[in-house]
Order: sequence, then C-alpha cells, then structure tokens
Amino acid sequence: MPRGYPAPKDKTEDEQPTGHPGEPISQDHDMMLVSPELATMLRHQLQLEDDAELPLLDEFLSQCGVLGNAEDLQWLVAVCCGPGQTRAHLNLGRIRQHVQRLKEESDSALAKSMEMVREMKRASSAATVSLDQAADLFYAHCYPDVQECMDIAVEQLQQPRSRIILAALGHYKDELHGVDVTNALEAEGIVAVPQQGRGNVTPFPSTGTAVAFLQRQCPVCQSTFQPEKDKPKQLYCRQQCGDFAYASVQTWAYNAVAYEGMGSLPWPDPYQCGIPLEQRAQALAWQEVEIPKAITEHERRIRDQRARAH
Repeated sequence: MPRGYPAPKDKTEDEQPTGHPGEPISQDHDMMLVSPELATMLRHQLQLEDDAELPLLDEFLSQCGVLGNAEDLQWLVAVCCGPGQTRAHLNLGRIRQHVQRLKEESDSALAKSMEMVREMKRASSAATVSLDQAADLFYAHCYPDVQECMDIAVEQLQQPRSRIILAALGHYKDELHGVDVTNALEAEGIVAVPQQGRGNVTPFPSTGTAVAFLQRQCPVCQSTFQPEKDKPKQLYCRQQCGDFAYASVQTWAYNAVAYEGMGSLPWPDPYQCGIPLEQRAQALAWQEVEIPKAITEHERRIRDQRARAH
C-alpha cells in the first residue's frame, strides 16, 4: 500500500488508518495522499525497490519535485511527451530530453552553416564554380521569405536547387527586363558584365539608359526621381516631402489619437512644408488616404500599450 508524504509517525492500533483495499491511505490533514499508480511511478522514477518507503515530502520537493500550474502541465504534455501521453508526472527526464534534442538540432544547424561557409570560400577561390555551388551562393544571398519558397519548391518537386532557380528564371524570362531591383538585397562590388556572342541577347548598356531601372516614384508628390548613390532605399524625392509625410502621419495623426481635441486642428499644409505649389494637389490627395490609415494604426498601438500595462 503506498505511503503518504511525509511518512506518518508510529501510531497505536486504535489510531491506524482504515480504508478499503486499493484506496489511498487516509492520513492526517498535513499529509499528501498518493494513488497506487502514482506510488509505483514514483518508485520507478526514483529507482526504488517495489516495497521501499517513499521519501519525505520535504526531501522529495527539495531534491526531485517540479511544481507548476495547469498551463505548465499543458506545455509539458504538448512539447515533451510522446503521442498518446496525457500525464507528465516526474517530468525532469522529459524536459532534459527535450532540451538535449534542441541542443543537438542547434549544433547540427551550426555545423551545416559552417560547412556551407567553407564551401563558399572554396568556391570563391576556385577557378571554376559548379552550378550547385552557384545556386547555394545565390540562395544564401536571398531574403528569408525567398529562401523559404525555394525550400518548398525543392521539397515538392524533388529537384536540385540549381534546377529550380534556372526553371524560375526561364519561366519569367519575358518579365526580367521590367523587374523591380529594389527588392534585391544590397550587395557591394557588383558590376554588370556585357555578354558577347549570345545571338539576340541585348548587351547590358554601359551608360545612361540603365538608370531607368532604378528610378522610383515619390509617394507624396508622385514625381519620378533617381535615388542618391548613398541612399539606395530612398523613399521620398526631396527632404520637404519626407517632412510633410512625417508631419501628417506621425505628428498630426498621433496627436489626434493621443490628446483630446487635437483632431479638430487642420491638417498640415504641403506648401508650408516646402512642397512646390504645382505639386500641392498630389500631396493633398496622398494625405487624404494616409492620415486615416495612420490614425487607425496609432489607435491600435495605444490599445496594445494599455493592454500590456494592465
């Protein structure tokens, strides 16, 4: 019959607990009662003999016990337990196995990345680069969401990564001349090399017309502009457009949400922010669309901040 925690003191015959076979022993109110199933599990996990006494509750909690609430138990069952396991008593072993598995996966990923770096170094120093090595280098320089799409394609089509890349380029060959290069990662030292002897392939232009691919449209005044050389991600055509955008969607919209009565103030005027008069109409049209969106976003952020504060 399982013992409670801590072990009861010696009692006289009149003080002995009573109960039906198979039921937990009724002990004093300060004792922890255990079922026969849990008692067996305790002895198994603590590597005790079948008839050995269980340790005192103080000793068990100080050396072996793990306490937690219902949410902790749900996490343990969902993450550390195997299929069909719904109980998680004496869970240190399962937690240790879970942490060890995470460490092994981390070590494996680190070793794989280091090996890829070494392969890239060897490929960069070699006289010739294989197609697979070039594909790996191309893959490593893509955004994470692009890498994820490539991984899905490789898994579904069961084809090497290099073949997937070549197939994608071939499929969209007619659209390459109008591709938005601002979506590409910034890379230093890239030089366009004209291709000779390729039949009807047009050589890369060496002057002038190539800059058209890098032109952008200012969202405020709708003017087309060329980003400055040291600002490849430049969003606005001039400082005045950026100041007007900040005054509208950041300052005015935020104040209208955060402070009572500020929403009745007039919207910022583009001409007063330095935008030319002939482009004022375009700036006002942009403002009518962006300020309501900014107000909605600021309201959401303030609600989130208040929720976290409570």
